Amino acid sequence: MEKMELACSDGEVSMKRLFAFLLITFFITACSLGYPPIEELLIDDTLFPQGWNASSEGPQVSPSAPFGGIRSIDRTMLSFDNTLVGATEQIERFRNSQEASNEFVNNRDFLFREIPTVGPYLVPEELPYQSSVADRYYFACTRPFPLLGCMYFAQYGPYIIQFHIGWDLDSMSANDLEKILNAIDENMHPYTE
Repeated sequence: MEKMELACSDGEVSMKRLFAFLLITFFITACSLGYPPIEELLIDDTLFPQGWNASSEGPQVSPSAPFGGIRSIDRTMLSFDNTLVGATEQIERFRNSQEASNEFVNNRDFLFREIPTVGPYLVPEELPYQSSVADRYYFACTRPFPLLGCMYFAQYGPYIIQFHIGWDLDSMSANDLEKILNAIDENMHPYTE
């Protein structure tokens, strides 16, 4: 009889473990529902003028922040270049919109701080970009000769986007760059608040 009770007891333990495993699996799956693989949100090189190419390595995991300061739960980046300049799009997903908002607020001034050798970030006359989609955003450029170093930093719900580009006015028009920024907005629109 005792052996029979032990078998039942082991069965109950197994059922509890199975239930706990299913519950954890459900929780993890439920938390990620509604979010596509992050690489699918990246823009592609078809948006750039002729001569630009995406990195042959494709999307990469974004580099780690110094001292282990990563708070996002998913991140990726893709680089683009032509013979003169380059661009990078980085996307990070946070647990929720509030965490992404905190990241935006805490980092905007740091990212757009004045660099002594090239001057302050300013909204370029050539492209005073206005996003009608992002929850928060900032677009500005520095003016190192002979090109602009531009950055678009935006929050879309739980996502943060950083898009950096060396904008050579001879090889990319303001309309070309605006088309790229609009494509970022379009890709991220479903995730805004």
